[in-house]
This record gives sequence, structure tokens and C-alpha cells, in this order.
Amino acid sequence: MHFSALILTTLALSARVIAQSAVSCGSNVYTDEQIQEAADEACRLFESGRQLGRNNYPHRYNNFEGFTFDNIRGPFQEFPLLRRGVYTGNSPGPDRVIITENCELAGQITHTGASRNGFVDCDNAISVRTQGNNSSGNDTSSDDSSDSSSSSNNNSNNNNNGGSSNSSDDDDSSGIRLGSGFGPMLAAAGTVVLALFA
Repeated sequence: MHFSALILTTLALSARVIAQSAVSCGSNVYTDEQIQEAADEACRLFESGRQLGRNNYPHRYNNFEGFTFDNIRGPFQEFPLLRRGVYTGNSPGPDRVIITENCELAGQITHTGASRNGFVDCDNAISVRTQGNNSSGNDTSSDDSSDSSSSSNNNSNNNNNGGSSNSSDDDDSSGIRLGSGFGPMLAAAGTVVLALFA
């Protein structure tokens, strides 16, 4: 009886998952925390007059695509949104967080699925992760999407127009993805159960 309660408690604790709201940009899923960290860094840099990287982020986002951003008005600044860590001048990847020049978070957009150097809107999603899953660190992907200052007007108006993406989206699984982390969690729970009966 004592072992059964311990086993059930261990399994219940090991199987705890956290569902949180998130945004899906192509195959990348970002938590509210990751989005806010990128927006905060963009704001800090913008207010100090500093820019990072070859494409000088944050920089003005002209919104050639005509996104409404929940009726938030510009002018806007764009800043890379990374699967791991906050942008420090390395490869920007395909995803962006958009802020106003008053540091109000406006939205998230991606080059993934857009026509030549354009953007499409990121989608709302629900991300499920295990407790303690850490997505911090520096992004080292080789994706080097160019800035939007030369973005063509593709009039996508928040729709994927079926064009090809100008940026590659590698298969780095370090970002929080739907269902990630369950294998190690279940393996750990099984190890505890086996140890109790040994």
C-alpha cells in the first residue's frame, strides 16, 4: 500500500505538464515569456539608440503587408524572435517581434511561408511542455534572413499567400514544440517505479 501511493505520487509529479498560450511562427512555437523578453530587449535597445547585427536590429518596420496588429498604431520597430535566448547580433532567423516606438508589443510575424522577403502573421497556438523545460540559451542557427526595409509589397494582409520563403527553417528542436519533453519525463517516471520494486 505504501509503495502504491509512492508510485502514483511519483507518476503524477513526473507527468505534470504546463499548458500556456503561445504563438506559432511557421514551425516555431514561442511562449509569452519568450515574446516578452524579445520585446523588452528591442525596447531597451531602441530607447538607448543602439542596434545589433548586420541588419541593425531593432529597425523600422514599414508594414508593407498591411497587418492590423489589433489596431495598435505605429510607427513600428522589428526585432528578431529566437527559439533560444534573446538576439545579440548573431543570425536573426525568420521570426520577428513587432513593437511600437513607445515600446508597446504589437505582434509577431515571420518570413516563413511568405513571398520574397515578405512577412506573414504568426498564429496563436497552445503549447504544452513539461515542468522545468528550459528554452534559454543563444540561437546558433545558420538562418540569415535579410531585413524588411527592402521588403516587397505582397499585400498578404495577414494571410499566407503560398509563396516560397526567402529564409530556411532548420529542424532545430530546441524550441518549445507541441508535445516536447514527454519521452524523458516518462523514462524518468519508469526508472523510479523500477527502483521501488528492485
